[in-house]
Order: sequence, then C-alpha cells, then structure tokens
Amino acid sequence: MKALKIIGIIVVILIIAVFAIILNLGKIVKTGINTVVPQVTKCEAHVDDVNFNVFGGKFEIKNLVIKNPEGYKTDQAFSLGHIFVNVKMGSLLSDVIEIDQVLIDAPEITYEVGLGNSNLNTILENVNSALPSSDEEKKEEKEEKKEGGKKVVINLVKVTNGRIGVSAKIAGGMEAPIVLPDIEIKDLGKKEGGISMVQAAAITLKTTLLSIFDVLKSSGKLLLDGAKAIGEGITEGIKSLGDGAKEGVKSLGDGAKDIKDNVKDIGKSAAEGLKNLIPGKK
Repeated sequence: MKALKIIGIIVVILIIAVFAIILNLGKIVKTGINTVVPQVTKCEAHVDDVNFNVFGGKFEIKNLVIKNPEGYKTDQAFSLGHIFVNVKMGSLLSDVIEIDQVLIDAPEITYEVGLGNSNLNTILENVNSALPSSDEEKKEEKEEKKEGGKKVVINLVKVTNGRIGVSAKIAGGMEAPIVLPDIEIKDLGKKEGGISMVQAAAITLKTTLLSIFDVLKSSGKLLLDGAKAIGEGITEGIKSLGDGAKEGVKSLGDGAKDIKDNVKDIGKSAAEGLKNLIPGKK
C-alpha cells in the first residue's frame, strides 16, 4: 500500500514537472535562441519575447535581432520581426523534437559593403565555421548519445516577404529595398535522424545568406546597367547642350552684328537730324 502511495506521489510530481516545463517553454526557447544564435553567427543577438500556445503547439518569436560583426557602421544585419514555429507536442518529451514548420515572415536584412568584404559575407564565414566537418559530426554524435542531447527534425523552413537594404557607396545612396524571393528548406535533419539546434540554425542561416547573395548579384548587375545608362544619358545631354550653346553663340553673334548695323543707321539718322536743327547748316 505504501509502495502504491509512493508511486502515486512520484507520478504526480512528474506530471507537475512536465507541466511546469511546458508552461515555461517560452522562456526556455528564448534562452536557447539568445545562446545558439550568437554561437552560430559570432555576433551579438537577442530576442525580445517568445510566446507559446500549449494547445496548438505554436511558438511566436518576436523581434530577433542579429547585430553586425565588428567594424561595420550599420546597427544590425538581420531584424526578424516575427518567427512562427509549429511543434509536434508529442515529440517534446522524446530525444528528437519534430517541428512541422518554421515561418520567418518579413525579415529585414542590411547588406553593408566594407573594405574588401561585407557584413553578410563575414557572417557566412562565421556560420561555415560553426558547421562541423564529417569527422566532427561523428564525434558530436557519440557525445550526444552519451549525454542524451536533444535533436530536431524540421519538415519545412520558409522565409517570406524579405527585404534587403543596401548600404554602400557603389549603390549611389540608393535606399529602395531589394525584394528577397521566398526561400524553402525541406526535411532539415530528417536524413540524419535529427540534428543539433546549432546545426539547424547554421544550415538555415547559410541557405538564407546564399539566396541573398544570388539576389544581390543579379540586382548589382541591374544597378551597374542603370548607372551606365544614366552615364550615357548625361554624356549625350552634355553633348546636346554643347551643340545648343554653340548655335546660341553663333545666333548671338549674328544678332550683335544686326544691332551694330542698326546703331550705325540710327547714329547716321540722328546726325542728319541734328544737322537740320542747327541754323545755317544744310
């Protein structure tokens, strides 16, 4: 009888502990983000708040900001206003947490060109260094099995309505944002049977950065073509202005000659008039 009571008490304690963990998942995830993102990017990062809907298994991550690496003037590289995460609740207590979807909506990205490098390229280099090599992966897998570390599988990561702001002298002070096409990453960690949160974050950031570079490459060509067209237009305008000025000077010269002749005629007529006015002069 006493044994049953003890088992009953243990079960109640476990249930309370599970509910306590679930109710504090928002804080746990917030702490995790503030730890993992700086680890991956090697940049300062913080998230304002994380809300969790227990019944829907949905997280809302508010205002995740990733600062620039040292040496850049703009305030931040990424501003992620809203990230929505759908988690399969039953997987939270297992070794592999299954996430149905991560939706990153309307991210604002700043691309700043520095001396021979850019802020985003520096971050990409940092992200690549955070991704383990094949030997390191095997070592990590052994350590995780020993420690019983949690892994994740993400069925879909989607980035929508992104905007890239360019901060560079070569852009001629252009402030209009460049549209980032939607990005989709499917079955993240599924083949491996789960990956660490650090790996998941690094792969997501790397894929997003490579997509950004593709867009900037094509947009840069358009900017250069536009600048070339503007330059040619200015050259033609100056040429036309020169021709017009030349013709104007010629016309002005002809006009000055006519004025001189008119003044001569007026002077002659005036002299004749004065001659007639002076008595005795005929």
